Amino acid sequence: MCAGRKSFPGPAETLCRSCAPGIQVFGGEHASAVLGLPRAPADKHEYGSLALTLELVESLEEAVDHIHEYGSGHTESIVTGELWAATQ
Repeated sequence: MCAGRKSFPGPAETLCRSCAPGIQVFGGEHASAVLGLPRAPADKHEYGSLALTLELVESLEEAVDHIHEYGSGHTESIVTGELWAATQ
């Protein structure tokens, strides 16, 4: 999951902090530093459990690039508080 850095605090942090019990939330390079999340096992890692990696990005374009480089092709999401970005 990618989230805009400007959405913290905001919708992405709320989502991250309110995950159901038993769901592990790991951080990418930036999210682990900013939010104190445990570092993901690898930048490209597919979990076989109730877990996700959150990364913070500067822009919609950076989110899409990150997903293209590290995503699995079937479970990615982008969290934004910006209506214009959500409609792209």
